[in-house]
Amino acid sequence: MPAAGVRVTHRGKSVAYSGDTGPCATLNDLAASSDLFICEAGAVSDGSPHHCTPEDAACAGKAASELILTHLSPGLTAAEASRRAGQARVARSGDEFTIGQHPVYG
Repeated sequence: MPAAGVRVTHRGKSVAYSGDTGPCATLNDLAASSDLFICEAGAVSDGSPHHCTPEDAACAGKAASELILTHLSPGLTAAEASRRAGQARVARSGDEFTIGQHPVYG
C-alpha cells in the first residue's frame, strides 16, 4: 500500500510528517535532520506494514531534533507511547509547536 509523507522547509527550518506507514528506509530519510518529525504510532506490536510502533517512530526520528507522536493505536496511552519512544512528546488536538520563532499548529 503506498504511503505518503511530506517535508516542508522554510527559512532553514523543516517539519517532516509521516502518514500511516510501517518502518522503512524512506521514513528514516524523511525524518533525517528535520527540526520536527511528526510520526504516527498506530501499532502496539511489531509486524504491521501500515503502522509504526512508538519504538519504530523513535528509530526513524533519531536524527530529527524533536519527535512528536500522533495517531496512537487504540489501547495505547499517551504516557505508554511516550515511554516506549524514549519520552517523545505526544500530540493532542490544538497543540502548537514552535521551531525557532515560527509556530507549527497541530
